Amino acid sequence: MHNCANTERLSIIFSGYSFLIACLFIFLHARKPVCLIFTSVWPKTQRTFVGPEYWANRLQDWQVNQGRVECLVSQENRNLHL
Repeated sequence: MHNCANTERLSIIFSGYSFLIACLFIFLHARKPVCLIFTSVWPKTQRTFVGPEYWANRLQDWQVNQGRVECLVSQENRNLHL
């Protein structure tokens, strides 16, 4: 009788975990993918600061010039991250 109660308890726990895993699976796979569109809008002037949306590796090596971003130094590890 003692083993029967343990077996029933384990069955309830297992079915609860199975339900949670099934809900998690449905939630993760039923969502539509989110597509964010980002567009750079560079001013038509010249300036050193590329903008708050960007992380320029060696900030002083980059500039915005006539609506384009330019790297002023041709060396390794010059990156511009969004």
